[in-house]
Amino acid sequence: WKLNLSILKWKSFLMRWKLSVNMPSVTQSAVRFRFPFRLRTFRHAFWVLVVFIFFNSLWGQEQSAVDSLPEPTLTGALIRSALVPGWGQIYQERLVQGAVLYSAAAVYYYRTIFHWYHYQKTGSQNHLNLLRANASASLFIYLLNLIDVTDADLRGEAHGWHGGLLDDRPLKSPWGAALRSAALPGWGQIYVETYWKAAGYFLLDAYLGYQIAVNDRKYRDTREVKYREERSRFSWYFGLAYLITVADAYAGAYLYKFDQAMQMTLTIEPKQFLGVRFYVPF
Repeated sequence: WKLNLSILKWKSFLMRWKLSVNMPSVTQSAVRFRFPFRLRTFRHAFWVLVVFIFFNSLWGQEQSAVDSLPEPTLTGALIRSALVPGWGQIYQERLVQGAVLYSAAAVYYYRTIFHWYHYQKTGSQNHLNLLRANASASLFIYLLNLIDVTDADLRGEAHGWHGGLLDDRPLKSPWGAALRSAALPGWGQIYVETYWKAAGYFLLDAYLGYQIAVNDRKYRDTREVKYREERSRFSWYFGLAYLITVADAYAGAYLYKFDQAMQMTLTIEPKQFLGVRFYVPF
């Protein structure tokens, strides 16, 4: 009888211990839910950005090896649009369409992730309905983006950018570079192959944006005036840095390979006498 009682006590103890391990407290479960989600989100976003910059830099180096950029191909446009909606249109130098599709995709992708996160957290039917609506809109924009680049190529509207080292038009598209940096700070600098500037502008804008988010969260939690003032101050800094980033990309397209264009070209032309002509392009 005593042996059976001891066994029952041990079983009861083991059951309580197992439940305490498998069923953490509310605070632990909240921390365990929130932190891995944010960690995975930033980690995946970081690697997507790395792959995006890597392939874009490779394409930029391949195109800059010639005096004038080649015609955009349908395969290249489709790959770009499949990775980032609107990128294929920018590659085709259809900047208005690219800006519209990129902006629409960014809005609906964000809203889809937002409502998915809150549905996972609360299980609200309202968030589920909004999640379905925004996911459907995101899918529609994504497919429209692919159809648009294909249609433009088949109709012969995808001419790309054509410039030359000694032409009036620069080798790189100025507005294309500006739009790239407006979409993602530093992207326009990668396009004009000033990579150290791309890293600097991206890190600066990312830091200022992070400070805005942190101070906004603190202000919402505490309602202290100092956090609101810090949020406003960093917002002004971010706006200024953002405009400088876009302007630098625009100017960088004009200055692309400017040192080579400034070199004097010697040509010998036999006319009535043997002479030397100097070309100094400005």
